[in-house]
Amino acid sequence: MKKLTLLLSSCFAAIAMFNSCSNDFDLVDTWKDIPVVYGLLNANDSIQYIKIEKAFLDETTSALIVAQEPDSLYYSDISVKLEEQNSNGAVQREIPLDLVDANNEGFPKEEGIFATTPNYVFKTVEPLNEERRYNIVINTGGDSGKTITLEEKNGQRSIGLIGDIAVLKPTLNNPYLFEVGRKADFKWRLIDGSGEPNAAFYDVVMFIHYTERQQGNTPINKVLEWTLSKNRSANDDNAIQTLEVEGVAFYQYMSQQLDPVGLDVCRELQGFDFAIYAGGEDLYEYINRQAANTGITGTQPLVDYTNLSEGIGILSTRYDKRLNGLSFRANVIDELIVNDLTRDLGFRDSGDCN
Repeated sequence: MKKLTLLLSSCFAAIAMFNSCSNDFDLVDTWKDIPVVYGLLNANDSIQYIKIEKAFLDETTSALIVAQEPDSLYYSDISVKLEEQNSNGAVQREIPLDLVDANNEGFPKEEGIFATTPNYVFKTVEPLNEERRYNIVINTGGDSGKTITLEEKNGQRSIGLIGDIAVLKPTLNNPYLFEVGRKADFKWRLIDGSGEPNAAFYDVVMFIHYTERQQGNTPINKVLEWTLSKNRSANDDNAIQTLEVEGVAFYQYMSQQLDPVGLDVCRELQGFDFAIYAGGEDLYEYINRQAANTGITGTQPLVDYTNLSEGIGILSTRYDKRLNGLSFRANVIDELIVNDLTRDLGFRDSGDCN
């Protein structure tokens, strides 16, 4: 048996939204061509990207040299398509994916040991139907070409998509309150038409808008990104999801993110945006196994979890929902001004910074 060091040139950007990725891990196996696939289908996006690369090993050349050769990272005669299926597994539509350079799509590859140009991904602009299921079919081409699909699970080779999310709280018409000594709650539920609870976990984020003005200068708009919950397991079925946060946590967060200021600096709280990022079951499993393997007792930097019939990686689903222009109750501004945690941060009533 040989020890194969498998180098990945990147982790797909959508996966990184939920969890950061390592760029190397070890497998123990005899040498063989190993496809590496990452894709997250999002019914809310107008473009779908799937990253497909390959493992490489050259016994006569340093891996650092091979990593700079694009031919070592990509298949030269590969075809990729999505199969859109009904609930019985019958194919309703085939969606071919085009090979594009992600550098030209606004997703440049970071500088490192891997060749940065080209940076190939597969792309489609065909709309996806949240009421359908999807399989991937990859043919790597060449004399030793292989066909790769999703592995069979519960009698199906497909994944369901996450559909729309209804945010029940907060809402645009009701200013939100963080009150010390009480809990603030956030509520949402799936409203997609698939009838399947395809969301396995959620990230919940608040974007807090405020202005900062130095005396005599123009106010500057600023934003704080507060992650209220990360990798939060979903309830069963399409039940209402509820997240509770201690009211004081808001003021603690503000005090941790902002430095005290003098009388010549004035800050005004403006409002906030609320975002929910939902992820599918396979992505949740992937992240959980990775976290388990990267703990204190972990044995590998990156777990080799896959839901493919062959190779390494995942095809899963995600969905994002964002409400913009939400407001705080006046009580929140009052508390920012007088609370011991935030009284030195320079916040004032609306209009007092003019």
